[in-house]
Amino acid sequence: MISELKQQRCSSIEISLSEVSEYDENVKIGSIPKDKIENISLEYGFYSERFFAQLFVSIVLILLGFVIGFMPLYRMFLKSDFPEEGMVLKPFAFALPMILIGGYYFVSLFRRKYYLSVKADGEIRKLVFQERIPFLEINDFINKANSDFHYNILNNTKRTL
Repeated sequence: MISELKQQRCSSIEISLSEVSEYDENVKIGSIPKDKIENISLEYGFYSERFFAQLFVSIVLILLGFVIGFMPLYRMFLKSDFPEEGMVLKPFAFALPMILIGGYYFVSLFRRKYYLSVKADGEIRKLVFQERIPFLEINDFINKANSDFHYNILNNTKRTL
């Protein structure tokens, strides 16, 4: 059966005899050779690899957006310093994208998904199942990877079948 099956894919993760790969819209964005994998497990939770860096960037963007956006209002109403016509809208044009991007980063920090935690060469990578797929499909994927490709993927979620 191994000769018939070359690889198996579920959502954005593909497993083959030689490697575990991650895809983004059918473009391979990374792979880990099987012989370098020390440990691999299925987990559910926050999937951000650099949590504190992403938290810092999101808070800085949101704060900068508010400071840049509300500075003209502060000058107008508290200091009675009215700028030229149209000058009030320019800071808002820069502030709004900063607030929106910072907010998106902040919200995405707290999203939970299923992911494969792969320890290879002493570092841990998280390969995320991008689409919302039922746990049954992920479980079948893991079972086939274990039996057909001889991986030892552990299920560290609280869900079992």
